[in-house]
Amino acid sequence: FARPAGSARRPTDLNAVAQETLLLFEKHAMKAGLRVVRQLTPGLPPVEADVNELQQVLLNLLNNARDALGHEGEIRVESGPAAGAALRRKAAPVDAAIIGIIDEVTVAE
Repeated sequence: FARPAGSARRPTDLNAVAQETLLLFEKHAMKAGLRVVRQLTPGLPPVEADVNELQQVLLNLLNNARDALGHEGEIRVESGPAAGAALRRKAAPVDAAIIGIIDEVTVAE
């Protein structure tokens, strides 16, 4: 059992990491016949994160969505303020953001 080297956590632009990760992923998705849709909210506060770890997590989630969909459907990547962030700000000066990956199959009727 080995512990990872010290974390390189720093204020991070969640949308920039998502965009960069999508550049790596999109070609594979298109080859699989999937559509990738971005719905990234501009102006989110930076999040404290290790960019490499965050990118790996996003890539794993995107690959899981691709595998689950097979050869048709849409993967939507969305970002926005985390639920309750405004409430937490009253207690402490903390902003929060969230990113989600949604996979959908469009069924023709």
